[in-house]
Formats: sequence, structure tokens, C-alpha cells
Amino acid sequence: MFQRLLPKTIKKYFQMNRRQRRYETHLTIWVQPLIYILITGALVSVPLVIDLVWDMPDHVNQMLAASSVSTRTLLGVLVSGTLLISAYTLNSILVVLTTFSSEFTPRMLLNFVADRKTQHILGIFNGSFVFTLISFLFVTTSSRDTFTAVPISCVIVTLFTAIVFIGFINHTVTWLQVHNIVERMKNNSIGIMESTILEELEPHRTDDDSSLLPKENHQSFHSDTAGYIELIDFYQLIEQARKDDIMLELEAKPGDFVLEGSILFSYWGPGCDNVDQESYNTFITIGHKRSEMQDMEYSMGKLSDMAIKAIGNNDPHTLKSTFHKMAELLIYMDKTVSSAPYLQDKENQIRVVYKLIDFRSYLHEGFGQVRYYLNGNYVLFNELFYTMAVVIKVVNPKRFEDIWDFIQETLEFANKDHFYQQDRKMMLDSIHEIAIYTKKMDAYLKIKTKFL
Repeated sequence: MFQRLLPKTIKKYFQMNRRQRRYETHLTIWVQPLIYILITGALVSVPLVIDLVWDMPDHVNQMLAASSVSTRTLLGVLVSGTLLISAYTLNSILVVLTTFSSEFTPRMLLNFVADRKTQHILGIFNGSFVFTLISFLFVTTSSRDTFTAVPISCVIVTLFTAIVFIGFINHTVTWLQVHNIVERMKNNSIGIMESTILEELEPHRTDDDSSLLPKENHQSFHSDTAGYIELIDFYQLIEQARKDDIMLELEAKPGDFVLEGSILFSYWGPGCDNVDQESYNTFITIGHKRSEMQDMEYSMGKLSDMAIKAIGNNDPHTLKSTFHKMAELLIYMDKTVSSAPYLQDKENQIRVVYKLIDFRSYLHEGFGQVRYYLNGNYVLFNELFYTMAVVIKVVNPKRFEDIWDFIQETLEFANKDHFYQQDRKMMLDSIHEIAIYTKKMDAYLKIKTKFL
């Protein structure tokens, strides 16, 4: 009954599972300020009770007691000042979001809004405004002639707000620096891998297929709506498959777009005919937008978008910084993502077949997207090859073939007639390093002959 009275923008949070609700509220700009306002509503009662109930002004030195007229004037000024600071802060946020959208990529707009420091600062500003406003309202309606705790507390709150405002300016300037932006994006991506792979999947992963049941007489589970797969509850999926005594193979992964009627997974096994498909609906969340909760490709895609935007803005330094962070993600992905496609239950019986994105696809999602936009800028070509030369030194040798194929495909975009001599030398030096590690010297010599 209560939920029916709520607007749709609020009601949707009650319809989400716990993890999705925590993620979505983290991305909103109003939740943290609302919490601060509620806390402020409780804190403001302390000085009011001290002055209006306990009559503190009658028990202190008269130097600490302010007249009601002076208190009203002071609080009126403080209310205006805190409101002005809040308005200026919101204006600054709009400027930052506009800058993000034009200079980088619109997909990054939520990054600044979702930043915890930004949300806490907004909460402090709104909380201080509410604190002084409530105090002002009580003072103007009170019959007391003097006040002590109220003016002192409001002055302290306003001074603290002014200090936080200076910190907000520093936070904004620091946040907008490219190396900080790409570092945070990289850390967010690593956090997604850790929560999805290390915490959710790794305890259930196995490459032992001895308990794998043959895929016979399988049935399919279809999507009842169109949208993007935002979240898969792997633990509950495995448990339900164990209870139903079936094995299932996921046909889609987080981030994939599905239509109504698309196959989400196939299932088979002894209990196949007795499965209640409705019980699996809550384990796969489909929404209208891509989400970073479990989508590793989306995070790498945001970095590649930033690199592409840097090419259009003729900003090679931003591109280089982005390449380096993408390389770090590649290495982390290589070390973290297991090739084992099976998820087993607590009885060591395989229940789910799920293949994560492989290294080749992840490489293409990042660097592969960028190379189409290099447009003969061979300084940037060289930076791409240099980054691959750095990656090849620490990546798993099983990835050598993928990287070498990527290099050869990228070279098809390069025209030797447009290279300066020094650029050709730098490019060939990087490719030579890669050829040494991948043992592709014969292929390298052909490339060298072509570009010399």
C-alpha cells in the first residue's frame, strides 16, 4: 500500500534486489544529501533544547549571550550564505558534467556524481543550510530575549561549511585531471572484476568436466522482456539448479542486449521436466541500460571511448595515459579471469556452464576500438605498438598469439609512405620486441622489409 503512494522514480528502488539497489542509489546525487539532511534535523534539536528548554543563556556569562534581534540578523545572513554556497556548488557540478560530456565521453557523467567525496560534500552543504534554516525559524518564533547555543552552533557549522567549500574546489580541480580520471576508471574496472570473478565465480569454478552431463533433450529459458542484462545472481542460480537437479548453460552474459523471447540459458538433466521456470526469473535482472555491476566490457569500453575522444581533440597525452591504464586492465584481466567454464555446487557437481569474455575479445574491446580512429596519426600508432610491447613482457605466454594477430591486423591500417623515418624506426623497434617474445621473427622481417 505504501509503495503505491510513491512516485515511480522512488518506487523502482523497492522493486530491485539488494545489490542492484545499493548500486543504483550510489549513482544518484540525492541520496547522500538526504541522509545528511535527516541527520541535521536531529542534530539541530540539541542547541535548540539547550537554549529554549534548559535556558542556557540565563546560566552563562552575558558576553556569550546574544540578543534575539542580533541572533535573527546573524542567522538570516548565515542562511543566505549557505544557500549561496550550495547553489554555487551545484553550478560547478553542472560545469564539470558539461566538460565531461564534451571533452571525454557522456558515459562518464555518472563517475563524478557517483564519487563518494562529491556526494558527502553536497550533503554537508545541504545539511548546513537546513541546520541554519531550522534554527532561524525557531528563533524568529521564540519569545526569548537571549540565545547562546543556537548562534554559536550556527557559526561553527557555517565556518565548517566554508572550509569544506574550499576543499570542494580543490576536489573538483583534482578530479578533472586526466591521470586521476583514468586511474579511477581503471580502479572501478578492477573492482568489478574482483566482485564478479574473485568473490562470486572463483569459489565455484572448476575445469574438471568429469561431472558434466551430456546435453541431451535440453530445454530453453527465454527472456520475458527486452533490455540489457544487468545482473546475474550466480550463487542462487547454482543453488536452484542443484535443487532442481539440472545443469544449465548461459547463452548471454552481463552487458548483452536481449529481446523478448531471446534464449537466456539452456538446461538439461534428470530434473529437467519438473523445473519451475518462474523461480529463475529473479536470478537474472534485465534493465533498460548497461550497468557496470558485472559488465567488464563496459568499463573497458569507457576507457576506449575516452581514448577516441582524445584523438578527436588532438590530445595525445590523454590518449597515452588511457592506453597505459587499458594495458593495466589487460594484465589484471589476464591474471584474474580463469578459462575454466564450469561452475560447481557445494557437492562438486557442475551446475552452470558460463564462459567469461576471453583475452582476445577484451583486447579488441579496448585497443581494437581505438585503432579505427587513428587515421594515419603514426605518433599514436607508435604509442599503441609501444604499449603492446610493454604488455607482451608480463602477459601469460598463452596470449602471445592473440597480441601478434592484433599487431598484424593493426599494421594493415598503416601506410609506409606516410611515416617519417624516425617514426618507422620507433614502430619497428616496438614490433621487434613483440616478435622476440612471440617467436615471430620471420613475420617481423617481412614487416620490416615492407616499411623500410
